[in-house]
Amino acid sequence: MVRTATYEGKYTHLWQKYKPVLLKLMVEAQNEPQTYQFQQHEFSDLNNQKRTGYTFKMEVFKNQKQNKLSSSVATDLLSILQSSEKSDELTQETKYQFQLDKKFVLEVSRLEN
Repeated sequence: MVRTATYEGKYTHLWQKYKPVLLKLMVEAQNEPQTYQFQQHEFSDLNNQKRTGYTFKMEVFKNQKQNKLSSSVATDLLSILQSSEKSDELTQETKYQFQLDKKFVLEVSRLEN
């Protein structure tokens, strides 16, 4: 089920901008994990989180989170994925993991169900 994006967080516009890249990473993760290097200012310009940082690890299956999320960065990413028919299609059979590290590298990988 694809949701219409009604939730709008601090990072929603950033993830919306990169939505085509995210979907491409998901498709290409079929064979091996894929990575994308973001620039720090893309996140810090939206919200300077020196204490908590921007890192997260999120698992998505059937377009729903599979683990507890405490990061608004991850929550906003999830809302963009949930608004995508392609993401819904990809996650129906396969669980994906999205992980953003301290160096702003996003890794997208497929997990065994």
